[in-house]
Amino acid sequence: MVDELVADAQDLRDLLSRAESARLRRVLGDELDTIASNLRHEHAELKRLLGLAGTDYARSVLTQALERLSFVADGKAGSLAAPPADRGALPSFCFVPAHGYGPALERVPGSDRGAIQARLKAGEPFIIAGSSLCGPAVGRWDLAFLGESFGDEVKCVVYESHDRAFRYWDPEKNVANYEFREEEHTRRLEMTMREFREAMEAGERCLYLQSPLVEGIGEKVVADFVLFDWEWVRGLPQSVGWRDLSSNLLLVGQKGNVTPAHYDEQQNLLAQLVGRKRVLLFPPEAWRQLYPYPRCHPHDRQTLLDFAAPDLGRFPRFAEARPLEAVLGPGDVLYIPQYWWHYVENLDAATVSVTFWHKDTDAGPVELPIAGKQELAVLRNLEKIVCEVVGVDAYHGACRDIDRGVDSPEAQKALATAKRLLAHVLPTQALVDAFIKDMVRSRFW
Repeated sequence: MVDELVADAQDLRDLLSRAESARLRRVLGDELDTIASNLRHEHAELKRLLGLAGTDYARSVLTQALERLSFVADGKAGSLAAPPADRGALPSFCFVPAHGYGPALERVPGSDRGAIQARLKAGEPFIIAGSSLCGPAVGRWDLAFLGESFGDEVKCVVYESHDRAFRYWDPEKNVANYEFREEEHTRRLEMTMREFREAMEAGERCLYLQSPLVEGIGEKVVADFVLFDWEWVRGLPQSVGWRDLSSNLLLVGQKGNVTPAHYDEQQNLLAQLVGRKRVLLFPPEAWRQLYPYPRCHPHDRQTLLDFAAPDLGRFPRFAEARPLEAVLGPGDVLYIPQYWWHYVENLDAATVSVTFWHKDTDAGPVELPIAGKQELAVLRNLEKIVCEVVGVDAYHGACRDIDRGVDSPEAQKALATAKRLLAHVLPTQALVDAFIKDMVRSRFW
């Protein structure tokens, strides 16, 4: 049985490498993921039976079978599943981390609802392969279809950037009155889908459509939209403990468009419909390596780093970062957990995705000592309170003084406030001091 599964997988992988149809590749990839999952189950069952075997002969038979599946124990069962894009074939604009990647993301077959629910509850990213979440929209919602369906009445939200890096600017968060040159941040525009399509085809501007799926989007789009797996989506609050769905966002971007590393305060299921998208993910605690903008800055929740040309003199810990990598094709759904950092690259022309945003608790019940997303939540709250205590105008300078060892009155007040608050969630003074040092390091220039 095991040998037959391995042979089937190898044959399907060969066919997958030759298939040109996106729909056929999705079918073959889903079957490969199912075989890989079956082999993992076979391995676990053989180990269980080996512990129960009462004769040398039975143990010998089971041991030989286990040896044939040694690649499963070594974590290589994924090599039988649908292969991700070859890193060597990735476009030149793709970021390659200096110290390599973290563990490969698991691909769970879309048909295995039990495994999907368990992984969502675990709160760590993974890929749902061959998902039926978006039904007929997969492979169908290309730019031509969307342009025809939306018509000329509906205005879509489109962002324009001076280059391919779409660093978002929220003026409402600029309570500290940071100055910023107009050309250094994205502009929010409104276009019809036809206007957007014509601008995309002209190729003279850097554009990224990021628009809610709301009324007036066209009968053909609505006909597909109602066939999404809404029963499963509506059941997520009960099955995994999230709150209700808050929004869906349609994303249409050009090849080479990059969303700089950032994190969100909601749970997100990112469904890929057309083209390929590459996502690098970092855990919440990687804020120390990714140097987020201050909370009161318009780039709140985004990294200060330029991945295309990282300044390791100013941001030396970035060299330690080892992201998880996901290359998504049509029919893949990536789970991006709340507070997980993600850096996104569009690999093909006119890539199309849909997000499923779910609100959740801020960071879950506090467990001491704090870790993971609770650390990031504490960082945000700490910055907010310190800013209120020392005043908006003095906040940036106070944190910069702490970083530089300048004993100014504002720095003293900020430092005393931070130490008092952190003492409630960190067990030792050494950990408190280290947290404050990380909080201000190179973030307040």
